[in-house]
Amino acid sequence: MLQLRRFRLENIGHRAAGFKSLVLDLTGGPSSLDGRPMQPVDVILWLRNGGGKSSLLSFLFSLLLPAKKDFIGAVKAKLLAEYIPDGQVSHVIAEWGDSERASSGAVLLTGGVYQWRDRQRPVDVSGGWERLERRWYLLRPQPGGMELDSLPVRTEDGQLTMSMYVKALEAANKVERRLQLAVVDEQFEWDEQLGNHGLDPQVFKIQKTMNQEEGGITDLFKFRTAEEFIDFLIDMVVDAAAPTAAREALSKHADKLAARPARELEERFLAQAILLLRPVQKATAEVAAAEQALYQQGRLARRAGDHVQSQAEHQEQQASTLRQVAEATAHEAQQAENRVAERQERVAAVREATERLRAGDREREHAAQQETADDAERETAAWKAVPVLLNLVDKEDKLRDIKQLLARAQNEQAPLRETVVQAGAVLYARLDGSFARLADEMGQTRTDAEATAARGQACEREYEEAMAAAGRAESCATSAEVHRKGEQAKITAACRTGLLDKQEEPQEALGRLAHEEAAAQEQVK
Repeated sequence: MLQLRRFRLENIGHRAAGFKSLVLDLTGGPSSLDGRPMQPVDVILWLRNGGGKSSLLSFLFSLLLPAKKDFIGAVKAKLLAEYIPDGQVSHVIAEWGDSERASSGAVLLTGGVYQWRDRQRPVDVSGGWERLERRWYLLRPQPGGMELDSLPVRTEDGQLTMSMYVKALEAANKVERRLQLAVVDEQFEWDEQLGNHGLDPQVFKIQKTMNQEEGGITDLFKFRTAEEFIDFLIDMVVDAAAPTAAREALSKHADKLAARPARELEERFLAQAILLLRPVQKATAEVAAAEQALYQQGRLARRAGDHVQSQAEHQEQQASTLRQVAEATAHEAQQAENRVAERQERVAAVREATERLRAGDREREHAAQQETADDAERETAAWKAVPVLLNLVDKEDKLRDIKQLLARAQNEQAPLRETVVQAGAVLYARLDGSFARLADEMGQTRTDAEATAARGQACEREYEEAMAAAGRAESCATSAEVHRKGEQAKITAACRTGLLDKQEEPQEALGRLAHEEAAAQEQVK
C-alpha cells in the first residue's frame, strides 16, 4: 500500500499567503538516517485559522482528483485556478513510499504542472478556466538521480516553463529508462495512470468528502435509514461496474418479456405469410433461374465480346506494325530517291564542270591557233616588204656615193676644171640623159617607196591589230587561267566531298557516276 512520504509545492497559493517553495516531510523527521530511508508516520498539522491547512489538502486532492467539481472548495464556489499566479508555473508534487517495502524508500512520484496560457491570468478566473493549462506526470525516482529534490523545476537562469519542464523530464527519461516517465494532459488518462500504480481515485474521493469541511467525517457516517447505510456499504465494497452490468442484464430481460406478445403476434403473421408467399417463392426461384441463365448468356456474350475485342486489338496491332513497316519502306525509298537525285545533281555538276573545262580548253586552243596565224601573217607581210626596202636602201647608198665622188673630184682637180667643165658639159649632156633616166627611176622608186610605205603602214596597222589581238588573247588567256583555277578549285572541292576520287580525271568520274546512277535507278525499280 502506498503512503505519502513528502509533499512539495512551488509557486502556488493565494496571493496573500501562497507557497513559494515548500517541502512537507511526513516521515517524522529526516527522510533518511545513516543512508536508511525513514518510514512515513501519521502527522497532525497544527496551524492557526487561515494558516493554509485547507489549501494544502485542496492542492493534494486536486493532484489526485483533477476534476473541477472535485476541488475541496467547490462547495464554496472556489477553483484551483484562483491559486495559480500570473506569469509563473505552479507545481504540486507528491512522493510515495510502499508500506510493504519500507526499506525501499520513495517508489513513486506524482506531480501536476499548472500554467496560464500565454503566461497571462484572466481577470475573470472562473470564466477563463479553459485558459489554464495542466499536465500530470508520474515516475519512478532513482536514488542519486531524479528525485523529489532534484526535479528540474528551475535552473540558474530561472524557473522553467511548462513545455521546457516536460522536455527536461523526457530528456532525463531517455537517459535513464528506469524512471518509467508517463506524461498526460487528459483527466481520464490520469485516472488510469493512478489506478495502474496503486492509487485508486475512488478512495481519495471518500477521503476528500470527509475533509470537505470540519466535522465532515462525522456527517459522512450519519445514516438516517438502513438503506442509506447499505448504499454506502455497497459503494465501498462493490465494484461500480458490477451493479451496472446486472442492471443492464435485467433491463434486457424485461425488454424481452415486454416484447413477447408482439413477437408472438408477429410469429403468427409470418407463419400465415409463409403459406401465402410460397407461390411467390416459386416464381422468385424461376426468376432467379432465368436471371442465372441470363447471367450465363451475358457472361458468354461478354467473353465473346472480349475475344472479339482482343482479336480486333491484335489485328489493329498487326495493322499498326504493317503501317510502320510500310512507312519505313517508303522512308527508305524516299531516301534512295533522294540519294539518286543527289547523285544526278553530282553527275550534272561533274558534266557541267567537264563541259566548262572542255570549252576552256577549246577556247585556249583556238586562241593559240589564232595567235599562231596572226604571227604567221605578220611574218609573211614583213618578209614581203624586206626586198623593196633593201633595193631602196641600195639606190640611196649609190646616189650618196656618187655625190661624194663628185665633191672629191671638184676639190682635187681644180686645175682641170676647165677640162672638167668641158668634159662636164659632155658628161652633163650624158648625165642629163642619165639623170632623166635616173629621175624616172627615182620617180618609180618613190612610187615603189610610197607603195612600200603604204604596205609598211598597213603592216604597222596589222601589227597594232596583232598587238591588240595579242592583248585580247592575253586577256582571254588570263580569263582562261582564272577560269581554269576556278574549275581546278571545283575539282578539288569535288575530290574533298568524295564526288571525284584522288588521281581521277573528270571523264572517269563522269563515267563512274553515270554507272552509279544507272545502278541506283535499277535498285529503285
